Amino acid sequence: DAEKIARFLALSDLYHDIGFHRKSAFFKRVAAMRCVAPQNPHHDWAACYRLMLGAVDGYSIRLGEEGAPKEGWPALQVQLLQELVGTSRKMGAHAASTRHMAFLIQNMFPSLTQAERQDFSAQLAVLSTRAGAEPVPISLENGVLLPPVPLCSLPTVLQFQPQPLPPNLAPFPRRNS
Repeated sequence: DAEKIARFLALSDLYHDIGFHRKSAFFKRVAAMRCVAPQNPHHDWAACYRLMLGAVDGYSIRLGEEGAPKEGWPALQVQLLQELVGTSRKMGAHAASTRHMAFLIQNMFPSLTQAERQDFSAQLAVLSTRAGAEPVPISLENGVLLPPVPLCSLPTVLQFQPQPLPPNLAPFPRRNS
């Protein structure tokens, strides 16, 4: 397994050197997943997380910037962010996993289906109970800084219409006697 990981990382470096950053990120992500593959008896979640963080730029995701990525495939970007959340959670870095999930919801909101929005919101609720939600930057051991993510891409109400109350709850005029 270590040999396969080394091969994928060599391919990643090769593609990076010739300017194929997306292909380089793909092979870095494959190497990351090999670190925790079911066939690998020695799961290394820290190495997996470190490699995935290295692949983020190749997928046109900027963890320090607000707003949805302007290029790239949203489905792949969502998948990579989900993998970052899962890997950081497995490592026990609950603050980082909470920050990654908040980033996913905030920046990828328009690309998510209704079911994904509900699922990710529920996951964020669970993650934030474990780690809290302090609005301070998180510094990772490899020097990456995860800034706070303000959640402002939540749906807004454009119109609403009051519904009549059921008969047993409807007000009725009082009789003066």
